[in-house]
Amino acid sequence: MLCTTLKKLFSLNEGIHQRTSKAIKNIVLSFFIKGGSVLIAFIMVPLLINKLSPASYGIWLTLTSFLSMFNFFNIGLGCGLKNLLVVSIANGNEQESKQLISTAYIALLIICLLVFVCFCGINTFIKWDIVLNAPNVLRDELGTLALFVFGALLLQLVLSLIVNILQAFQVPAYGDLIGVLGQFLSFLGVLLVPFFFIRTDLLVYGAVISLLPSLAYFLFSIVLFRGKYSRISPSFAAFDRKHLKSLFSMGGKFFLIQIASLLLYQSNNLIIAHVSGNTDVAVYNIAYKYAGIFQMIFSLIIAPIWVAARDAYIHDDISWIRGIMKKLNIIWIFFVLGSLLQLMLSQFAYDLWIGKSLNVSFYITALCFVYFILNMKAGIYNNIINGTGKVKLQFIMYFIQVVIHIPFAILLGKIWGIEGVLVSMCFIMFLNTLWMSKQCNLLLQKKATGLWNA
Repeated sequence: MLCTTLKKLFSLNEGIHQRTSKAIKNIVLSFFIKGGSVLIAFIMVPLLINKLSPASYGIWLTLTSFLSMFNFFNIGLGCGLKNLLVVSIANGNEQESKQLISTAYIALLIICLLVFVCFCGINTFIKWDIVLNAPNVLRDELGTLALFVFGALLLQLVLSLIVNILQAFQVPAYGDLIGVLGQFLSFLGVLLVPFFFIRTDLLVYGAVISLLPSLAYFLFSIVLFRGKYSRISPSFAAFDRKHLKSLFSMGGKFFLIQIASLLLYQSNNLIIAHVSGNTDVAVYNIAYKYAGIFQMIFSLIIAPIWVAARDAYIHDDISWIRGIMKKLNIIWIFFVLGSLLQLMLSQFAYDLWIGKSLNVSFYITALCFVYFILNMKAGIYNNIINGTGKVKLQFIMYFIQVVIHIPFAILLGKIWGIEGVLVSMCFIMFLNTLWMSKQCNLLLQKKATGLWNA
């Protein structure tokens, strides 16, 4: 049923293109996989609130969002590897693919090891209770937890390169499956903590949730590189320095974008923690998760478009890109209508989901929906632009937005609380829809010049 509907939506005048057919199969598979992801994520919220407390849960969210900002230490290698692999795969060059993969893994591993050593040195000097606006008695516990979380993030950063490789082969659904299995392992870990640990505090739960997802990435990597992708599996012998320049050159563009994007979006929890308190961080994240359901589904639809658009752009198949963009904009309208219906049911949903443990206002939920509606619209153009590799304007705009958003969010947050931070987020995302749509159209019309074509 879902597959048939998508075929009708995505079919162009000449029928289903092979590139489109592959995308549809991955969308359908990802839809069911992400369904499991959403279910686990929603169950985890009341579970952790009950096991910890709303304030402790808020501290956990703030800490993980703050440390995840350092994901930029992959310096864009994942995205750079993906774009270069698409070309290598299209040319049927397995040797080059193996060299690219090996070089990316080894380079990123060295970078992450160096970063972790540096973090171990400075972590003892960081007053995490002040950074997270938490009680002073938690300083030592938070310092230890930060070490666990940061180490786990860096490990996952290296292991998750398998996801970029799967995306390059236009099978992103398998990458989604790895993520869901990691979530499931964390969920099981949380349930089993009381049976294996005497202490059941934030440190124990945080360490379990952080470390277990890496196990899923490791096991999947072993299976794939010993099986289907054995001919391009990474090895020290296949490391080739000549590919470092191309990986860092392509990855460097995405590196800057990632820094700006992480600063832009992951700073919100930290801002809210300081202007409203950690309990409001939990409130914000509950509204954010609820409002993000349709965006998560929409992201499944547009996820294969990046690589498919890259392939089409290489082969100068602009008509295919235009057709897909038109279809995606039609689908977006239906998602807007679905979002409005979900908004009207929000209070009923919150009562079922979290009960009376936290109060999430309608205005906070509504602003989250506005943000995600704009996010979905911008995502259509963003994936196509990323596929073309013309991303210089993107990282310039993101850095400008960081300079605007952070002080603007702090100012409005002090006046209106969570709602003020969300107003700033919506404004930034509205700007993205404007310039991204313009650049995308200029590129497809082959009229892009200067920064629009860089």
